[in-house]
Amino acid sequence: MDPMGLIVFSILGLFAAYLVYILLGSRKAIGTHPALLFELYPDLTQENAPVLIYCYGSNCSACRSMAPNIDAIEKADHRVIRVDISQDPQLAGELGVRVIPTCLILKSGKISHTALGSKSEKALEKLLYP
Repeated sequence: MDPMGLIVFSILGLFAAYLVYILLGSRKAIGTHPALLFELYPDLTQENAPVLIYCYGSNCSACRSMAPNIDAIEKADHRVIRVDISQDPQLAGELGVRVIPTCLILKSGKISHTALGSKSEKALEKLLYP
């Protein structure tokens, strides 16, 4: 293999490994009981309805473009918890957030779903009530 082909192959391999790291890392929270989240929001332990946990960054353009969808979900009387990962990196680490925006669904005290990237209002509704 020529040197240029080897470089391209190496870059593609690193990119694939990075994608696997991001996708698997963000899924690690599924099925867990986030202790720090319950510590910060003790009323969640009595919550029966699904809760949307919206992890965002204040300087993220995709997060800003998704904000109206999150507001609409909140106005439809769904519980939304907003986690600014720059303000609360420990909670973001516990939730396995590696990419923003990330939406997590908390049902029955466990993280049941993870959605990466911008989502429409309808997609968020489907996450809450599949």
